[in-house]
Amino acid sequence: MKKVMVYIDGFNLYYGIRSIGKASLKWLDVEKLAQSFLRHNSHLEQVKYFTAMIKGIGDEIPRQKLYLQALEHHCNNLIIIKGHFLSKGEICRKCNHYNSTFEEKKTDVNIACEMLSDAYENRFDVAFLVSGDSDLVPAVEKVIAIGKIVIVASPPQRRNSKLNQVATNSFDIDPNRLKKCLLPAEIPVKKGKIVMPEE
Repeated sequence: MKKVMVYIDGFNLYYGIRSIGKASLKWLDVEKLAQSFLRHNSHLEQVKYFTAMIKGIGDEIPRQKLYLQALEHHCNNLIIIKGHFLSKGEICRKCNHYNSTFEEKKTDVNIACEMLSDAYENRFDVAFLVSGDSDLVPAVEKVIAIGKIVIVASPPQRRNSKLNQVATNSFDIDPNRLKKCLLPAEIPVKKGKIVMPEE
């Protein structure tokens, strides 16, 4: 049996799903998605999901918290690894107005570190990388040089030719696959249930 680890770039996957305009697919069971990659002679060791807690105001913040809680309660073989957002200010050249935005940091570094550490510790034979971020090219090259297999699973409309070229193999994640890997609309917890948001 081949040992498999799956590394998921949460925001890359999120924006891929958002780009195809199918909001219901955001309620995704990432462990079930990872299981869908397996072949008969392989075993899923663990899924590592990389994200960062968004900042600012709006409904997105409680929805993200709810989604991560749903994953934590429903998935048995998943670890969530968080980066962070940094405040980034920009001044408009036309009106001189200062605009504060947030930029995600550390996700690609966290993915690279985890993949390399797991490879050196022989925790997998095959790694699936769900991302379209070319910053991960050096890490993929190093993991393959160790003798491991790295398969890139590109989120919808996030295919990256540089990343796919250095990988052992690659494929695009079809929306139909995502549709088959959704979380239940209601997830029981000790005190009640987690309910999928309407939006």
